[in-house]
Amino acid sequence: MSDPQHATRVASEAEGNVWVVDYDLRAADKNRYRFYRALNKLKKQLDLHGNLSTQSVIVTRDEELAWQIYRLARQYAPEEKDVHIYGPLRER
Repeated sequence: MSDPQHATRVASEAEGNVWVVDYDLRAADKNRYRFYRALNKLKKQLDLHGNLSTQSVIVTRDEELAWQIYRLARQYAPEEKDVHIYGPLRER
């Protein structure tokens, strides 16, 4: 796996390809809180530091991490249409 700090940098700071995970978990839904607890557990397991999430979007250079977060979000999203993954996207 690539350097975790480097992998979680936002697209505007990263070089090369990025992956974007976009999820819509409603604020009033208990699953949103469960998702963020599970996301924090994943971060701890992978020894990742810093904030991964910004307004229901995660941008990473690490494809494996993007798919892990996508699958995690799918577990907590009310519908499949509420979670998307885009990539690899070439940074401009």
